Amino acid sequence: MKGRNMEQAVDVTRIVCQDGSLQAARERFVRFRCGVFMVCTGGECVISTGVTSFEMKCRAGLLFVTGTIVCLVRCSDDFRVRMLLFPKERFLNAVMPLDTALFNFMHSNPLYVYPDADADDTRNGTDSRAWKGVCLWLDMAEMLFGSNPRVTDSASDLVVQEEHDFLQGLFLWMRRSLNVDAAAREDEKGRMRSLCHRFLGLVHEYAATEHGVNFYAGKLCISPRYLNRITSMYVDGLSPKKIIDDQLVAEIKVRLCDPSLSITEIAADLNFSDQTYMSTFFRRLTGISPVEYRRSVIG
Repeated sequence: MKGRNMEQAVDVTRIVCQDGSLQAARERFVRFRCGVFMVCTGGECVISTGVTSFEMKCRAGLLFVTGTIVCLVRCSDDFRVRMLLFPKERFLNAVMPLDTALFNFMHSNPLYVYPDADADDTRNGTDSRAWKGVCLWLDMAEMLFGSNPRVTDSASDLVVQEEHDFLQGLFLWMRRSLNVDAAAREDEKGRMRSLCHRFLGLVHEYAATEHGVNFYAGKLCISPRYLNRITSMYVDGLSPKKIIDDQLVAEIKVRLCDPSLSITEIAADLNFSDQTYMSTFFRRLTGISPVEYRRSVIG
C-alpha cells in the first residue's frame, strides 16, 4: 500500500486484507485508487464519499469496485472494520466476463446489510447465511493474501490467476447471496416505469407533428422494440404507435372543432403530407371522415 504527501491516497498492486478503524480517514478524505470492500465488525460510523454519506453499523458492508474518496465523518469508540483492497484492473478482468447485472448492481448498491447468521431475515436482499459467508470470504482472503503484499512478482501468471479466481468467486457468491437478479429486475422495472412516463410526456408534447415511433425512441435513447415492451407492460398492452396515433386523433378532433380551420390547414398544421392522407388516417382510427366528425360536433 502506498501514499502521497500531497494527497492521502491508497493503492495496491496485489490483494490485501486489513483490519482497523480507518484512522487515516478520520475527518479527512482519503483517495482509494484501488477497489475496496469494507465490512463493519464493531461499533458504527458515518462515511462520506463527497456527495453521498453512508451509515454503517456492525454487519454492514460497503463496496467501491473501482475506487473512491472516503472520509470518516464520525464513528463510535468501538468502531472496527475489515477491508479487502484489490487492484482495479484485477477486479475488471475477473468481473467483466460475468454479466452486466452484477456490475450495475455493485455500482448502484454499494451498501449492504448482512443479518445475523442465526436470524431468519431476508431484508436488503440477503439471507440468514450471508453474514457468516462474508466473514468466511474475508478469513480466506487474510489466509491467502495477508495484510501486506507478499514479496513476489505481482504480474506473474500464478499470482494473476490466483487473485482472478478469488475475486471472481467472491463476486459470484455476492451475486447469489445478495439476490442480484431480483434487484436487477426491480431496477429494470423502475427504469421502465420512468421511461414510460417520459414517453407519454413526449407524446403529449410532440404528437401533433411527430408521428413515428423512431422519433420517441431516439429521444429516450432506447430501441423501438424496447419502447414497445415498455408500453405493452405499463399502458394496458398498447403499442407505442397506437398511443401516438390516439393522441394524434385527439389533436385532429380539437382542430376540427374550430370552424375557421380548413381540413387542408389542419393537415398541414399536423405535418400530414396532404389532407387526403390525414382523412384516410382519421377514418381508419375513428370510422368516420374529418368532415363527418366536424358536422357531428358543430353542425
